[in-house]
Amino acid sequence: MTDTVLDRSVAEVVARLKDKGLISLYLCGSFGTQDELPSSDVDLLSVVKDDFDSREAADVDAYLRTEFTSQTGIKASLARITLSELAGDMERDQFIPLPLWVKQFPFFRRVWGQHIDLATLKVERWSLSEEARHLIEQIQRSIHSIRRTNGTGKLRAPGFAKMILHLAFVEVEAEYGLPFDPSYKKLTQSLGHVGDHIVHHAFAVRTSRIDTVDAFLALCEKAEEYVNAIEKRRKSW
Repeated sequence: MTDTVLDRSVAEVVARLKDKGLISLYLCGSFGTQDELPSSDVDLLSVVKDDFDSREAADVDAYLRTEFTSQTGIKASLARITLSELAGDMERDQFIPLPLWVKQFPFFRRVWGQHIDLATLKVERWSLSEEARHLIEQIQRSIHSIRRTNGTGKLRAPGFAKMILHLAFVEVEAEYGLPFDPSYKKLTQSLGHVGDHIVHHAFAVRTSRIDTVDAFLALCEKAEEYVNAIEKRRKSW
């Protein structure tokens, strides 16, 4: 991704939303941690006022996913979160639970607007055991879906590999005492001394975009063994 493309996507969002309740805009995902691939999306997160009309963000997201993507050749999207949601005062009805958002938020790159100081937000954090439990359940549901569709469903191997990598983030925090850092590259480096760890396989699947059915199902087998092992250990974390 060139800075020009990022600048264009930011400019589009700001021009459309700055007078409608937009407070801050962040770059997150792989571009935020410098783990991007040629096929990576530009994931933007808007922090908005509580009375913000969610349809406004939905319209901009639809534009980024269609017209903007066709113009630039790079996929882009926009998510939103209100200040009250970010502070835990309102329940988030989104795929990523608030404790995970809050943990990742300091690593997002602010590209426009006010700085959000998480120290002022009293959000209840998950323990590493609780975080691992959530990720294990997510992976187990995905394994069931992958096997049910014989690897031909909506979820593809690179996306599934990212789930495994996120569980490994928790493992290295708990087992090695390393501070959280959402970089996949740094994660695999931290486990370099464990050559047969699944993280290396998952990282290879994500970066090389291995997407054959056989490779996908083989990754499922390894993932099932991994989550079973983590489940036995996580309660002590």
